[in-house]
Amino acid sequence: MVRALLACGGLDRKIRAVAIPLRIASAVTTWLTFDELLENADAFDHLVGGTPDIDHFCSSSAWALPAQRVFCPEAEPWITTTDAGVIALMAMPMGDGRVEAMPLESGWGLAAPFAARDPEVVAEQLFRMWAESPIRIDAVHLSGLRYRGVWMDAVAIRFHATHQLGVWGGCERRITQLNGGAEGYLSRRSSKFRANLRRAVRKAERTGLGYEYVTDGDPDAIYARIQSVEGKCWKSDEGAGIDDGLTRDFYAEIITRLLQRGALRALFVQHEGADIAYVFGGLWRNLYRGLQLSHRVDMARFSPGNLAQWALIQRLIDEGITVYDLGTEMPYKRRWAEASFRTVSFSLFPRDAAHFPLDVGDDE
Repeated sequence: MVRALLACGGLDRKIRAVAIPLRIASAVTTWLTFDELLENADAFDHLVGGTPDIDHFCSSSAWALPAQRVFCPEAEPWITTTDAGVIALMAMPMGDGRVEAMPLESGWGLAAPFAARDPEVVAEQLFRMWAESPIRIDAVHLSGLRYRGVWMDAVAIRFHATHQLGVWGGCERRITQLNGGAEGYLSRRSSKFRANLRRAVRKAERTGLGYEYVTDGDPDAIYARIQSVEGKCWKSDEGAGIDDGLTRDFYAEIITRLLQRGALRALFVQHEGADIAYVFGGLWRNLYRGLQLSHRVDMARFSPGNLAQWALIQRLIDEGITVYDLGTEMPYKRRWAEASFRTVSFSLFPRDAAHFPLDVGDDE
């Protein structure tokens, strides 16, 4: 039997906790607004934590809700909760007049829309949600799910008779284990990596570089320090930094949310009292999810990015954090990590749709 998780967690105030048979969704569906989801973020995140086969940090309220607020403020909520769990999507109007549902964070395709334990039950919830939708939905896009994993298979089985499914995007994250202490971590790196890092550490010691580990404080002050470095990094010069536009607003909101939960972890490298590099991210249980890392280009001779990364790792190990998710694939991350986690995005269209814009096929 499946018992209501939402009622005991407080997310769904209107639903009575009712035992239901496995793989049969509750008959009671409640539609939520973005504000209602935010008000019950702790209970939602509790459900996310028990959801198999997803990126938990990027499916949580700390990542997904700021993404919706900043990048898609015009979206309408398309969120339901039942005894089985939560499906968190938003409805967006397309240029051709269609209305399509997608996860609250759709720019990177990292966030999964499901917060539940049983994929088959929730696939039925999604099917009924679409059939009973108070607004017209022409297509549903899902992301942050393993290719041919439990969620993709459950959705495909439930929808295959009435809908077309197209796989269209892959996203790989780099992950490393922090078990075995600092020396254990280094033992899993190449000899060249270890030699270069130790050389940089010795140079930093001779130069008198300092480190500051930040876990609390004023969010505006912390972000101002980050931006002081960001404005002098190569990413800013190429227009790829977080010092301008919506991306700046997005990370500002994330930092505020993480601080409120005691989950922010940031580290600054300093030279003669000035910040020359930073790294920051957030905790999810025993996992640290890296968000941004940067350094001043005029201080590159000190390898400040590597120093920030290494100093952070040592402090995370001291805290008992056992997994470091470095985020989406970039060449330098392969040197710091030994494993990966890959998800895809896929879309559902009714079989009688006028057009199906995605190529249906494997994403392998």
